Amino acid sequence: MRLVVVALLAVGCTSAGPAPSEAERLCRAAYPDAEVTAAYDTTVEDVRARRAGPGQTPAAGAWPGTAGTTRAAWCWVTENDDKWVAAAVEGEEPFVFVRGNLPPTSGGPQVP
Repeated sequence: MRLVVVALLAVGCTSAGPAPSEAERLCRAAYPDAEVTAAYDTTVEDVRARRAGPGQTPAAGAWPGTAGTTRAAWCWVTENDDKWVAAAVEGEEPFVFVRGNLPPTSGGPQVP
């Protein structure tokens, strides 16, 4: 029987944890003074098409000069006792999609 020993070395690691994802970066840039509790990658096209109730697409006109394929992020945000879900795009004002305490989901907010 052979015994194989594998040694892993961490070089240059810090205790700060992993670098933030692109979604986290976009959300924190959009809301620097609030707590971003969750962030997920999406596109402008997905944000515009997302429904919030039967037949409602509140972000249909968001960022009119921005291509649908542009990277965006869903942001779950808390500031004081206020909670909301917004979408963020580099260099644009964030779009508040819905206010309230919705559970974070990787596919974007699920509004009945």
